[in-house]
Amino acid sequence: MNPQRYRNHNRPPIRGACAVLLIALILAGPVSGQVRISQTFTVDEGLVQSQVNALFEDSQGFLWLGTFGGVTRWDGSRFRNFQSQDGLTSMDIRVIREAPSGTILIGTHLGLTTWDGQQMRPVDSLPGSSTSIRDFLFDEIDRLWVATGDGIVVYAGADSLDNPLHHFLAGKSISSLDQTPSGVILAGTFGDGIFGIVDGIPAPWSAAGQLPGDRVRDICFSAEGELWISLVRGGIWIAGESELREWLYNHELQGFDVKVIRRARDGSLWLGTTGRGVGQVSASQVQWLDQEQGLLSSTVWDICEVRDGSVLLGTWGGLAVLDRRRFVTRNAATGLAADNVLAITSLADGSLVFSCLDQGVTILGPDGPRTITTEQGLADNRVWSLHGAPDGSLYIGTHRGVNVYRDEVVQPLFGIGDTMLGRVYEIHACRDGKLLFGSYDGVLRLGPDGPRQLYEDPDSGSRVIYDIHEDTDGSLIVGTRNGIVYWRDGVMEKPAPDHPLAGIPVWSVHRSAGGELRYGTSGEGLFYETPGGLRQLTVAEGLTDNTVYGMLEDFEGRLYLATNRGVNVVDFRQQTPHVRHLGVTAGLASEECNQGACWQDPAGRLWFGTLRGASRIDPALDLPSPSAPVAILDRVRLYDETLAMDSFASEPRFTYHENYFKIDFAGIQLSGGSEVSFRYRMSGIDRDWVISAQDFVQYTALPAASYEFTVQAGDEWGRWGEAAAIRFHIAPPFWRTWWFIMLAVLTVGGGIALVVVQRVRQILAVERLRARIAADLHDDIGAGLTEISILNEVAGSRLAPEQRARVAGELDRIGEVARSMVSGMSDIVWLVRPRNDTTDELLSRLVDQYRPLMQAVGAQLTRKGSRRALRLRLGMEERQHVLMLCKEALHNALKYSQAQNVLLTITRTGRQAIIEVQDDGVGFDAETTKSGHGQQTMRQRAKKLGADLTVRSQPGAGTTVTVSWRVRRR
Repeated sequence: MNPQRYRNHNRPPIRGACAVLLIALILAGPVSGQVRISQTFTVDEGLVQSQVNALFEDSQGFLWLGTFGGVTRWDGSRFRNFQSQDGLTSMDIRVIREAPSGTILIGTHLGLTTWDGQQMRPVDSLPGSSTSIRDFLFDEIDRLWVATGDGIVVYAGADSLDNPLHHFLAGKSISSLDQTPSGVILAGTFGDGIFGIVDGIPAPWSAAGQLPGDRVRDICFSAEGELWISLVRGGIWIAGESELREWLYNHELQGFDVKVIRRARDGSLWLGTTGRGVGQVSASQVQWLDQEQGLLSSTVWDICEVRDGSVLLGTWGGLAVLDRRRFVTRNAATGLAADNVLAITSLADGSLVFSCLDQGVTILGPDGPRTITTEQGLADNRVWSLHGAPDGSLYIGTHRGVNVYRDEVVQPLFGIGDTMLGRVYEIHACRDGKLLFGSYDGVLRLGPDGPRQLYEDPDSGSRVIYDIHEDTDGSLIVGTRNGIVYWRDGVMEKPAPDHPLAGIPVWSVHRSAGGELRYGTSGEGLFYETPGGLRQLTVAEGLTDNTVYGMLEDFEGRLYLATNRGVNVVDFRQQTPHVRHLGVTAGLASEECNQGACWQDPAGRLWFGTLRGASRIDPALDLPSPSAPVAILDRVRLYDETLAMDSFASEPRFTYHENYFKIDFAGIQLSGGSEVSFRYRMSGIDRDWVISAQDFVQYTALPAASYEFTVQAGDEWGRWGEAAAIRFHIAPPFWRTWWFIMLAVLTVGGGIALVVVQRVRQILAVERLRARIAADLHDDIGAGLTEISILNEVAGSRLAPEQRARVAGELDRIGEVARSMVSGMSDIVWLVRPRNDTTDELLSRLVDQYRPLMQAVGAQLTRKGSRRALRLRLGMEERQHVLMLCKEALHNALKYSQAQNVLLTITRTGRQAIIEVQDDGVGFDAETTKSGHGQQTMRQRAKKLGADLTVRSQPGAGTTVTVSWRVRRR
């Protein structure tokens, strides 16, 4: 808070050495009343019901809790509840165990239920009139013994629950089971004492014949081989090899029963009672823990020590966790005047002193708690600072003055009623024994004449003092509302205006054992010295909050920071400072700490005042669990359907549309206050580890592939546990399978081949037809026209001259028409022939026709074109238009140009073809001859071709005719 704002076979052994635990719990003097329970859980935190009758830690690390309202499974952070609608035979749970196969057995008031990892299954094979189950036992050959209200039922194993092998002691109500080292099964009963079963024959157990009662609640062998027997209203009796004796401390039970006896691996025994709390028996001593130490209820029905050494207590008020590594707390329920603790110190006699918001001071001494308020002379009930002097005096800095408490008398010291001079946030004892007071009006030094300001400071902001640190050379570093102030050799100094701390409220100043200065600020995190200067540690680097109210250093150099979001532990021994968070899950009373309420007691334990009490942690015990959290793949859902986890052992295969998965996992760590985090990745999807605090992940629309999902759980120490993984495959849709693709390729390829073959056949047929037509035209019609022309000449030669003169014109006309038709027919035959489809053949045709004619008039016709242009293939109609355009241009050049050179050129750019007819003749005015019949004919033909026709000419500069068109694809 910111002060400026308001297998022993009989039963599951409790696992772990805990002899030290209650020795640490029961301390001498005023500390003995401190809360020892580090964490509690009720329905508010997720339990199905708060009366916990049964506890069991399974082989995976899950904790199972049986209540009157069903079963809860806990992984250290998440509760999963099961009730009758989930398959339980009854919600009144009496005992939970695990079979060697991993099946969870749940004994209820109305029968047996099993859990196979996926679902609850009721067992209907119990004989007898009572189905109430009280205990389970697996013998040396893994037979299952079930204690019921109507005798003992024996099965061949947990996987053979359909047909029981035996039913012993029918009619007797069995309370508990155990087994001697020699293999004798012992059964405690309600009303018939203890029976032993040897070679299948039950008989009263002789060693227990002298018991003062026959109503047995529980039996348990100790590490020394003695049988501890709990009787209803009869205390505990111990059966040795030759005697039966009463437990030495039965008088401490005060008439309460011992409901459960559990043996730890270190040999100590834990006793859960029906009203006396819990006791630990070690070295013939017993230490008790009850509600005063934080138990939710003094009725404890089961005890389970988990693998990391923590002890879990099932009470009728909820689950309680005993972990010596975690915080223990003092609050209003355990002697303080209120929960909100603003300052902490101790007196010379070892008494603890706490100031609580607006409730004065509470002293917890050998004679019990004492309270100092304004009624005893305190200047104000709001106390910001405390200091216990070596002479036994207690200096108290309040909101309105400073008092001293000495010899049970409160005396005023200075500033009474003054909210500036008398508002003291810090009391510092110098090495020379003198006291300095950090007030709202500067640093005050107490002298014979009263308090005097240590130095004058005109800045009102830096006169508000939050912390005073005495450095190794005796100089002072003062944390103020406006940065830091130095006091050296009697002179006050301030850092330069560009100093990183300038203008920042500094709540705390600390020099580490290694000599580095650290500054806790308001809103700017932690500043710490390095060889390169001050560096900053904020939430970006791992802090949970940027306000650092106070700092304490442990014996290993770890720095504990009090913040608004719990205690941050910073380890500077790594290359990059490593930050851990200790919060309410670690037993801290509240996440929100108070400024100045940090104190290290003479034993080196660290205290932090919070809004809900003062919490203490022993750094020597602030150690990681023996192993990192265990990652468990808890559940896999395909859409809304839960899949059997054992199905993934065979790497299942899903169809292409079964591609939406939700995967639940857990990081099992039942104690230690560790905040479990996860990292996971899906092969082919996640390129790197994905770090998350969430215990599930969803993957949607997974493509067809083979997958491996891997997850690890980590703790706040940066350790990652063993990975858990599953593998599966998603099949591609049928249209993406190899056989379908091959079939499709063959089908499409075959179809294309068929079309191509048909097309080729058609083209070849057309080509053959064209060749035949050309041959027929040439052989028949061409020959006939030639014959007409010859006959015309013959006829003319046979006429008399006078007759010839009369018909000469007609004969000449007949010859001219015949020759023209022969020439036209020659062009048609040339066009029809398939071999003439290229532009090369086109130019050759033109040159063959016009070169002799050009030579006759003294002109030279040449052709030019690139190989690419000459290889163009043209359709018959396309060739006809181009041929006729070129012939017209060549004819004009021959007839009118008087040229000496005519050049026929073809070029190609992409699909664009260009033919030019260029001469060096006399030329003409192109603008005045556009309307000529020849040009109009050429333009009409060019339009049919889809070509651009350009005629460029000037008198005396020759003529160029250009035809440009886009060649059609063939």
